[in-house]
Amino acid sequence: MSNSDAPIAASRDLWRIVAIGDCNTSGTGRPTPENCVPSRLARLLADAGQPCSVQNLGYRMSTTREGLVRTQRDAEPGDLVLINFGLVDAWITSIPRVYVPYYPDNFLRKQSRKLLKWTKRRLRSPLARRFVPIGTVVPQEEYVRNLRQIVEIARAWPTEPTVLLWGTALTVGNPERSASIRQYNDRMQELAGELDVPYVDTPALMSGLDAAEAYQDRTHLEAPAIERVAAAMADVVLRERVSRRRAA
Repeated sequence: MSNSDAPIAASRDLWRIVAIGDCNTSGTGRPTPENCVPSRLARLLADAGQPCSVQNLGYRMSTTREGLVRTQRDAEPGDLVLINFGLVDAWITSIPRVYVPYYPDNFLRKQSRKLLKWTKRRLRSPLARRFVPIGTVVPQEEYVRNLRQIVEIARAWPTEPTVLLWGTALTVGNPERSASIRQYNDRMQELAGELDVPYVDTPALMSGLDAAEAYQDRTHLEAPAIERVAAAMADVVLRERVSRRRAA
């Protein structure tokens, strides 16, 4: 069933969408319905009769660590919460325990990241990797714990929002990173089942699109992929809201 076929008309009250995630949440450049999943979802819901506003808390290079801080500090209670992390959490890097957050940012952190990146670039060789620790930026257990806390914060809002988790798109030309992302998507999907919240399988939705259609580059979503993800979200959200009204 498409979102336009929802059996009960959507409410005319304005919904607030709160989107928390990384660069595929924020979109590249200025967010528009074409380059940003939350904005595209808002357009689809409006077309189905449900007007929406969007608070987009997506941020470049964000992990669930930054996402948790943004949720605690910046998120305003909304009716629909979209959560997407994994692209950076699952990144395999050297000395992963040494991490400088991107949010909240300041001059000292920017300079520290430059130094850290310079150091890590020199540790990428197979020889260097034999002597330094290698791992993901955010360990899986911490990733799940952070996601759980974000969901719990949203569920405590008086608006009683619908919370939706959406998986991370795989990368182009980097099998190691894509394999790691799959593991993190699996953990997110398991958590969604445990918490009884919808999960949108982004890689599955992108199946059949070639790289030029799906990606702006090696990691950022292009309009056809954004359309598929947003349409799946709209369908899930309208079904869930219809079920709520029937149960009320």
